[in-house]
Amino acid sequence: FSKTGQISDAKVINDIDTLETNGFLNIHTNAQKLEFDVKRTREAVKREVVSQDNAVDKVITTIWRNINDKSKTGVSNILVSGTTGVGKTEIFRSISRQIDIPLYQCDANSFTAAGYVGKNVEEMLYGLLREANGDLVKANHGIIVIDEFDKIAGTGKNDEVSTTKVQDALLKMIEGSIYKIKYDDDIYNVDTSKITFVGVGAFSRVNRFKSNPIGFDRGETTKSNQLLDEDIIANGFEPELLGRFPVRVCLNTLEVSDLFYIAKNSELSSLRKEVDFFKSLGITVEYSDELLMNIAKKAYSLKCGARGITRVINDALEDVMMKISNGETKYNYLELSPEIVEDKKRYVLIK
Repeated sequence: FSKTGQISDAKVINDIDTLETNGFLNIHTNAQKLEFDVKRTREAVKREVVSQDNAVDKVITTIWRNINDKSKTGVSNILVSGTTGVGKTEIFRSISRQIDIPLYQCDANSFTAAGYVGKNVEEMLYGLLREANGDLVKANHGIIVIDEFDKIAGTGKNDEVSTTKVQDALLKMIEGSIYKIKYDDDIYNVDTSKITFVGVGAFSRVNRFKSNPIGFDRGETTKSNQLLDEDIIANGFEPELLGRFPVRVCLNTLEVSDLFYIAKNSELSSLRKEVDFFKSLGITVEYSDELLMNIAKKAYSLKCGARGITRVINDALEDVMMKISNGETKYNYLELSPEIVEDKKRYVLIK
């Protein structure tokens, strides 16, 4: 172990008795019961991640089952597909906040198999334990989100060996084993059999699309991207690893109407955050639905999903923010014109 807590060549230990006789610490017991209100969680997550109701329902049902399944067959891991900015990772961050279980998010591009330059895949477990503040029960039922998951597929070029070894290392972990992880000067026995692994990606390299897709859920909407298992495998995924992700979720591509709804109603809306910020300064803000529609149209043109809303709002408010931040005058009223999206001077700021 390095001084930072990173792991090299973490040893896989399957025998609990061996752990105990060798003096490894199992600091928490499984006496703690993890529960959450599914209906309340669904409603809360949908207030934050809008226009993805089917995906939210499917993900929450899967995580509820994983937490409550007492069998030893392992959990149902999730493969999520969707274009940029549609809420792929935000769904899981929101669920983690709502039900108070740890989530560790990482980028697949940063991981390599042991012996290669880069991070060892076992470091995900250290990260999850850190997010759980050393609570082993929560860590053992946590969520690991692997962004850019499609990037660990081989391309048939020089990275073929390394990506295959990364996939093999992930497969070994996902199949369910006990890893000894050093955290805060103690050794924790992390059981991966109940951790929900989530692979997230755009899968842009995969050739689209054949008829009768069997991989990703067709029950979303016609706006969803559909992928076939055979296409994913043909683009460099090991069939054994893909088989460990039986739950498939496709997120909707966001249209202008979706972006309008997000800007207006999402609890994570960038505009709502800015309005709350102005209110904290004692400034009342007025704006119309016409402004929201202009924001949605401009964001849609950027082709980066809901992230485009934040970009548009930050640009539109640049002038008014600079004026308020100068601090020469205390203002108490701000009216944002619909035209401020194209002209940063189109606002009224009153003392």
